[in-house]
Amino acid sequence: MVRRTFWRLVWLAAFCALAGLAATALPGGLARPGSPNLRQAHDKALGQLALTSSEQADLGRVYHAQMLRETPEVRGAEATRVARLGRRLARGVRGRVRFYVLGDAHINAFSHVGGYVYVNRGLLAAISGDDELAFVLAHELGHLALGHCARAAAVSYRAAQNGGALAGALAGRAYQVATAGYSRDNEFAADAFGARLLRQRGMSTRGAVTLMQRLAGMEAIAKRERDPNDWKRRLGDHFATHPPSEERLRRLTTPSRRPSSGS
Repeated sequence: MVRRTFWRLVWLAAFCALAGLAATALPGGLARPGSPNLRQAHDKALGQLALTSSEQADLGRVYHAQMLRETPEVRGAEATRVARLGRRLARGVRGRVRFYVLGDAHINAFSHVGGYVYVNRGLLAAISGDDELAFVLAHELGHLALGHCARAAAVSYRAAQNGGALAGALAGRAYQVATAGYSRDNEFAADAFGARLLRQRGMSTRGAVTLMQRLAGMEAIAKRERDPNDWKRRLGDHFATHPPSEERLRRLTTPSRRPSSGS
């Protein structure tokens, strides 16, 4: 029975990955609203792997403990600033959300299952003002609210449950690689959610524009042979996990190109 369950989960994980891979093969390299069958198949397969609220909370605590073992948490004024803005934005978002600053020089922020949002110290040094920070936090809340974090974690969690840690790691990595372009569509959706959340809270969306403009400039310099500010290293895996900032900016500022709020 366990063996049959394990292989069923492997098949589901593979199907999720293949559906995402097929979506990324569309013109432009991204899943589009014009491919509803692929999206529905992908989401249906992931639905069969879905984590319960209790599982999400347990997994979040494990991830968080591992995160703090690898990267020190920063306290003080920076953490207070992030938590203050984060709590204002998170009102009404389902579930408890926790905000942390990490002592990492890379320009990045991320969230994971269980309601955890992290902002690297390197990003805080690169942004200009609370308007930009608010958009970063609203974007990460979008990933949580739209279920992106839970769906990504479900594949590896279910495989590990039935086949051990190695099976979980392999399944999670295979899904991540195969659906890289598909997950970029989630980035556009999180941007749209973030901008909408700012408006609902009566906060300026100008920071979304200025941040994307700044990131686009960093990305352009990072691709050159000469990179005096070392943006390529400081941006880390930003290129692999996010669409080009110029495209994100276009979608944020052109209503007809804004993505839907779905995943």
